[in-house]
Amino acid sequence: MKSRIPEKKNKDSNILLSIGLIVKNEGKVLRRCLESLKPLLNSISCELIIADTGSSDDTVSIAREFTPEVYNFGWINDFAAARNSTLERANGKWYMYIDADEYFDIEAVQVLIKFFSTPELCENYNTIEYTIRNYYNEEKTEFGDTCVPRMYRMDNKKIRFTGKIHETIEINEPCGILPAVLHHTGYCFENVEQKKAKNDRNYVLMEEEYMADPENHRILVHLIDTISDNEEKYRFYVEKAENLLLKNIKDFYNPVLCMQCAQFYLERNSNKTLEITERYFKSRENADKYIVSVAMYYLKAKALLLLSKYDEAYFAYLDYIRIFEKYRKDELDVSEISAHPVIVTTERDFSIVLINASEKFLNESYCDKAEKLMEYVNCDILNGKDLNYYICVALYIPGFCSEINLRKYLVRTINDPSIASEILYRILKNKYDISDIAASSGVRSLCSAIEKTAAEYQDFSETVLDYGISGGYFNDIKGFYFIVTLYYEAIRGAQKIEDIAKKYELYSTFISLLGDYVSNIYNPELLNDNDIEVLPELHRFGYYMIKANKSLEDGDKVGYIRGLKNALINCESMKDVIKFLLEIFQHNIMNT
Repeated sequence: MKSRIPEKKNKDSNILLSIGLIVKNEGKVLRRCLESLKPLLNSISCELIIADTGSSDDTVSIAREFTPEVYNFGWINDFAAARNSTLERANGKWYMYIDADEYFDIEAVQVLIKFFSTPELCENYNTIEYTIRNYYNEEKTEFGDTCVPRMYRMDNKKIRFTGKIHETIEINEPCGILPAVLHHTGYCFENVEQKKAKNDRNYVLMEEEYMADPENHRILVHLIDTISDNEEKYRFYVEKAENLLLKNIKDFYNPVLCMQCAQFYLERNSNKTLEITERYFKSRENADKYIVSVAMYYLKAKALLLLSKYDEAYFAYLDYIRIFEKYRKDELDVSEISAHPVIVTTERDFSIVLINASEKFLNESYCDKAEKLMEYVNCDILNGKDLNYYICVALYIPGFCSEINLRKYLVRTINDPSIASEILYRILKNKYDISDIAASSGVRSLCSAIEKTAAEYQDFSETVLDYGISGGYFNDIKGFYFIVTLYYEAIRGAQKIEDIAKKYELYSTFISLLGDYVSNIYNPELLNDNDIEVLPELHRFGYYMIKANKSLEDGDKVGYIRGLKNALINCESMKDVIKFLLEIFQHNIMNT
């Protein structure tokens, strides 16, 4: 083993921290990782040790920009061996390891600097844990947090990595936890093939370990994760895990195995999930003290919901909420997170779990239960599809459709007409004044929602007519533009209105609004028939309708007809409006 490693430097007793990496073809992400370490390297006495296991890209050249301690380690299908090679060269009082697809944010680096700059902190611990945030998509909207040991004091005890894959160092107490986050993007695969290749590589190494030690809880935990896309292997290892659950219930990884088994059966055999969760709570002393119990309460609640046991499910969800609140207050033992990420423990997870349950309760007409669960959702942390999901459910719960809530929903979704349209429709139905939103927001986005609403609701035109034109829409040009657009979309669907008087009121109101709008945004003294062609066609229509109505007021019937004709020539899309007005005009003449 030692023959693979260039000879170690003379011991430098002044080095406080040794940082070790093993890399292979990490050119795309290595610079990001090492750049994130620079403030740490510049603030305390550090060394950076990088073992390359056979790169064919620019990994080595990038590494050498940051440290001279870059060397080759011949790959022998053993991650622990590779990492131990960096330990062999380490001179620091502490050792930390990091991967190329990981990086610290500046806040985390400041936490590390403070730790190493405070003797009463760094001298009182032998192991340090911090949070690794595993991202599952490139947008970084889906992630799971794991608290893991990554820093070890080297001067008290010999430390070594063990395990060919998912290698670990035994924790040496006392162990502390730092409020720092290490971001990991290694699960953000570019394509399915890339994910499969990594899983296949890992599976071979883990299977070797499992065959050598089939009662190893740790390796089973990682095996189940790796082969979850292969139903046959997934079931095989879950069943193996089930057989172990009662054999050594005190194994550190046992609670995580319980969670994985319960999760496997959730959609396949909900009764089995219920059986596993109930056994977990009965056999684990003071279960409510541990982070895994958050997941187990959720799995119990979800299983009951799938089994249509709605009352029991509701109370199980309340248990999930109760223990999640304890987690928020740092009242749980979270050490098991270092064994494996615990599901449904992020704030986003919590909200989605409750929205999903509320939707199910609504579908089964349990509105009171749905409303109670939705009260615990913090919609302020939701964005994109999550926010849309929340609003889609909330709109069917009476208590969540107040004017305040609808206004808030509209502002949050204003750039997504597909969801904003339903909110806008409800606002119009309830005659809520949103002139301030129109004035302060992206009014064009709001107008896209108007168009979508008009297309989706058969009674849109009558709803707009009933909504009226009161409020503060005429205090600024944006509000004016909004109300004109609202009526414009309404008249486009006016053929659905059978009542002649209502249709006439709608057309007349629109023409009056449009005329006022044109008069407000253009200098009336500059408007004339010769220059009007430079205006948008709808504004030209408004200009000629102003002239037509003025002629009608003056008793100039010919001038009125001429005005209507010019309006139609300049905006053919208004032909139904002109046709209707002509019919009304002719009817009035015949009856006078």
